[in-house]
Amino acid sequence: MNSELPKLEKAVASAEQVVVDLQNKRAAAAARVEAIAATRKKLGFAVHAGGDKDARAQLDKLNLEDATLAGEMQSLDGALIEAGHRLKVAQQAVARQQRLAAIKELKSAARSIASWVRSWTKRPTI
Repeated sequence: MNSELPKLEKAVASAEQVVVDLQNKRAAAAARVEAIAATRKKLGFAVHAGGDKDARAQLDKLNLEDATLAGEMQSLDGALIEAGHRLKVAQQAVARQQRLAAIKELKSAARSIASWVRSWTKRPTI
């Protein structure tokens, strides 16, 4: 067996976990954005129709958090693209090592067959 293969397979597993973790982080950020939007609707009326100063303070805080989350989601999207690329590269490396191992086995089998044929042809005929 190829000694590089376990190391490469571990790299694939690690890259897969990074993708899952980033997807989870992005899903959590998206859920928070949705929650902020729902709260913003409720506060918006109190702020804009009633002049509620406490609601204004809460709305300002939510707007700031929402802006931060928008940037966070953009960076997570970029990180997911890069993680997907790294996963693909790791998977390709594993596939390449598997092909090389298969070629090595085929060459060994071909040598064994060739050796058997040579020994067979050297036998005396009756």
